[in-house]
Amino acid sequence: MAHIYNFSMYRKMKNWSRNADMNRELFQKYVLASEQWANDGYYKTLYEGYPFEPPCEPAHPEMEWYVSKSGNFGVWLLNYCKGEQIVSKEIGWSPFVRKSVVPPFDPLNVPDRETRDSLTWIVDEQGFGQYGSVMSDGSVWVPCPNPNVELPKPVKIFTGR
Repeated sequence: MAHIYNFSMYRKMKNWSRNADMNRELFQKYVLASEQWANDGYYKTLYEGYPFEPPCEPAHPEMEWYVSKSGNFGVWLLNYCKGEQIVSKEIGWSPFVRKSVVPPFDPLNVPDRETRDSLTWIVDEQGFGQYGSVMSDGSVWVPCPNPNVELPKPVKIFTGR
């Protein structure tokens, strides 16, 4: 029988909340919802072969399937960065953005199994990554677009909440 230990997201929230540009109240709600999801919703999002096998064929020709070094999670990668491939936990213009070509943490608040088909760690030309979605037609959505860089065309960019 396995034991499930609740890891409080409060520590992460406390560290990330130093970013002056973020909406603290919105981010706190996200962190609390993430903890609830980790306790109640995570297992509903899994499929046979996860995380070592992708959930489907990639929607974009440049997407690759990534499995964390620990083997705890897998996610699609879409990397537009052609320069130095940096992996760090440096925070970008939003607490959801990292200067990293691979995700430094498991995606949280995945609502259902089907969402894993489009869930992608998207890295812009400057090497900043964030979780977003690549739709079946190849269009890309990122929640916190880089104010200094636009993702390459012909990819359609849908921003908004």
